[in-house]
Amino acid sequence: MKKISRYLPIIIAIAVSGCNELNLDANKPPVIKEIVLSKKNPLFGETITVTARAEDPEGDTLSYDWECSAGVLGNEGGSTVTWTAPQSDAIVTISVNVSDKIPGNAVTGSVEVGPGRPVYQLIALSSDGGTISLPDPIPAEVVHGIAQRILAVPGEGYQFYNWTPEGSSEASFANGNSADTTVTLTNGNAIIKANFVRDGWVEFVPFISESVGTSYDPAAATAYVQSASGINRLDFILEGGREYKATFELRVDYNAMNAAYFQCPAGRFNASRSWSESRTVAWTDPPTDQPTCYLYLDGYARIELRNLHFYFRQFISTRLPRVFEAFAPDITRSGKGSYLPAARTAEVYNQGISELTFHPEGGKIYILIFRIRRHGNFSSAYFSYPGGRIDPDASEEWSSPRVIAWEQGRHGSDDCLLYMSGQGEVYLDNIQFFREPK
Repeated sequence: MKKISRYLPIIIAIAVSGCNELNLDANKPPVIKEIVLSKKNPLFGETITVTARAEDPEGDTLSYDWECSAGVLGNEGGSTVTWTAPQSDAIVTISVNVSDKIPGNAVTGSVEVGPGRPVYQLIALSSDGGTISLPDPIPAEVVHGIAQRILAVPGEGYQFYNWTPEGSSEASFANGNSADTTVTLTNGNAIIKANFVRDGWVEFVPFISESVGTSYDPAAATAYVQSASGINRLDFILEGGREYKATFELRVDYNAMNAAYFQCPAGRFNASRSWSESRTVAWTDPPTDQPTCYLYLDGYARIELRNLHFYFRQFISTRLPRVFEAFAPDITRSGKGSYLPAARTAEVYNQGISELTFHPEGGKIYILIFRIRRHGNFSSAYFSYPGGRIDPDASEEWSSPRVIAWEQGRHGSDDCLLYMSGQGEVYLDNIQFFREPK
């Protein structure tokens, strides 16, 4: 009995200790959902609020321990603190440690802020085959020098290929080949694009060398060369060091002809009066070459290509970036309405019919950004643009931001129309036009 009484307290102590360890393991640490700044780029010496949105799986009471690499924190101890910016534009890290008072159950999060730094607009577009998940909303406000997360989501049957700058060659990607990465802007507004591919092939439009009597229409997938006498040709200039393929159909109509063919590194294809069957040819070029395909004609004739498409397996990132410029289109108005480009607003209002028409000009490609809402009673209210239109919600809430892109003349007129018939107002907010100059 003495031996039993001696060891019983030890056995009980071990059992109690073991129960505590099990309870500790069962309690999960908090989760920081996000850290929100009341202003992304405060002025020097300005005070803003910083809020940590955190949750505890068990609903435990949370404590917050804040730190910053510069500036002054105030009202510490809760989920929201104040922070006063320093007299410097250096990037400052504000961090918070969130705990549920259980030893070891703590998590840390941080956010960066750039006092006095300019804010740029980031527009993210996508090719066919996928969508943009982040940033949200678009356009996003991005502080100079601070990384912005971007996320592209491929559709069924597609895969993400890469990110490329469309509006600014200064857009810097942490990893341009990753669908989930960050981009940093240091030289103004930028337009970026997520590229998706099917089966690894990407369709592209080559450079061309035109002359009188030649034409290439990528949208219609056609090309021709014609001549009343002598030799004429249309060159398609590709970039070397990649694997290519082309699909096409070919024919020639002539009065007198010595030669008519389509030449590419995969071979020469002679034309006849009837359309050829659809051909797909592929080739790989040495890195030092600048491969050229060309449509050749010698005689009094016209040679044509249709269903003409070019593809490559490696995305062409060395082409000159597209540079888009902001502009304010001319307008015409019927009834009552206004357009204020500096304020990025437009509206129509009346009892009856009012129209505000935007006339974009001077571009090869246009990009339109806006959101819309209505107020009142209408028989009809909408905003139309090339290729589509949007009818504002009867709830009178702002729509989500829309980003629309189109090629000049692709849908006939490039005009956009804000229209109402009824009694009330239809508003456009953050309306912006961009164009790639001709």
